[in-house]
Amino acid sequence: MERHKKRWLVALLLACFGVTVYTSYALLFEDEALTPPSILKHHKPQLEFHPIDADVQFIDAYTRVILDSREGSSHTLTVHVTSETSIPTTIRQDVALVYANGVLADRVYGGEKETAFLSQDMYIQGQGSTRYDVITFHHAEIEKEDDSMTSQQTLSQDRVYLLSSAITSSSLFREAQTNTQNHWKRILDNAIEDNWSYQWQHLMEHFELDQRDYTVIPLYELHEYTTQSFPGFDQDQTTLLLGLIWETLFERYILEIHPDDHHKEQPQGSIMPIILVANDQTHVSILFRTAEGKEVQIEHPISFKNKTTEE
Repeated sequence: MERHKKRWLVALLLACFGVTVYTSYALLFEDEALTPPSILKHHKPQLEFHPIDADVQFIDAYTRVILDSREGSSHTLTVHVTSETSIPTTIRQDVALVYANGVLADRVYGGEKETAFLSQDMYIQGQGSTRYDVITFHHAEIEKEDDSMTSQQTLSQDRVYLLSSAITSSSLFREAQTNTQNHWKRILDNAIEDNWSYQWQHLMEHFELDQRDYTVIPLYELHEYTTQSFPGFDQDQTTLLLGLIWETLFERYILEIHPDDHHKEQPQGSIMPIILVANDQTHVSILFRTAEGKEVQIEHPISFKNKTTEE
């Protein structure tokens, strides 16, 4: 009873913010489905993970939320994503996920052939006080002289707070500087994270998983593992595992969700996934709840065979 009461309080609090976030336009999107760029227009977009290529590096990877305009309690934002590799690669791809108060508002995808640099913008319209969490996976595929494929990758992210209330004009910030900003940041953080905690605990119980058997990582925190390793894994293994996680996310979450054989959904409105890395190093699970309330578990075995260029 107490848990359900808490859930309704969180929902009521978010409703009081008047948050009705939606996208008016998203580059390379059409009819709420991911539309491939020109190089892929005749094919379903794919993001394929290959052995890591030490000869190619990302020299820039950047995600930034910019406030374009505000009027009353409404606002318009631009999510700007850029990245560049040290040399042109066979295929360059970036995919960004934009969460508004913990729920997926939309995603932006860009891809080009034989280039080092990518840049794209997504335009978001919203209303009320909102925390935006954006995480971007930057990816490159390289075809070698022997026709084998390698890849390189990195992550970037941004988190901003957009305030709109009767007592203050709209303002966007990353670090709170005033008492008002601190107050609203605390309210938004507590509401979002309480809701996440409830949803994730429900998912663990629904799929009968024991948290003690896993390292539990919210999707937004995956970027931390570009410079530190998962418990029990070295840094090279962690890099490989990050690639496998994003390949799985792209195919089974970002493009389209299939909760069962007879049902499919777009990912907008879903709760932010959690990543469960098994302590016995056998598998990784991705858990989330769709906009229609369906619980989803995506499990992928962990295997590092033939996934490094040094083997």
